[in-house]
Amino acid sequence: MPRRGEYKGGFPARTPRPTDDTRTGLRQVTGLDPQDRPVTVVFDPAAHTCAGLAGELADQWVELAASTGFREGSCRTYRHATSSFCTHVDATVAAAQDASLAREMPDLHHAVTEWIRLLPAHYSVGSRHPHALAGRLRILIARRIAHPDRPSPDTSTAGCRAPSVCGAAGARRSTSSPGPTRRSSSRPP
Repeated sequence: MPRRGEYKGGFPARTPRPTDDTRTGLRQVTGLDPQDRPVTVVFDPAAHTCAGLAGELADQWVELAASTGFREGSCRTYRHATSSFCTHVDATVAAAQDASLAREMPDLHHAVTEWIRLLPAHYSVGSRHPHALAGRLRILIARRIAHPDRPSPDTSTAGCRAPSVCGAAGARRSTSSPGPTRRSSSRPP
């Protein structure tokens, strides 16, 4: 009988995982509620026409949650941002079923900026929720771009997408003072 560790031969060669992430099964993340009890938050990419895009964003959400240990509120906010954006893509992008971040030149820049522009209309004046949702989506897209094992164009070839990821366009965090702030005269412009 072989000893532990002596099974070194006769195994089939590892086959690499396909580069197209077309999995559309349920994604779930477990976070802790305010009483530190585990709560599972589920997202179904197949509920959207752009199931491939929804799956890509959901994969980033699951990996981010596993690496940082989200609370329940963060889990739900990321899920809501992903679901809301995918609903927008389903309604506005002509070929929503083909939408993906893995394409050589993704044409989602307009969808991202338009979704971020329309977010405040769904919430009361002064709400910070649109800013939170836009930030969560930007984080997921930036993680997808930076992921070394997933196909995605770099920001130099997808320059049209870089501003929406870096935060140049979008909902701003509301401030306590409604008017513009003045610069101090001691600082140069």
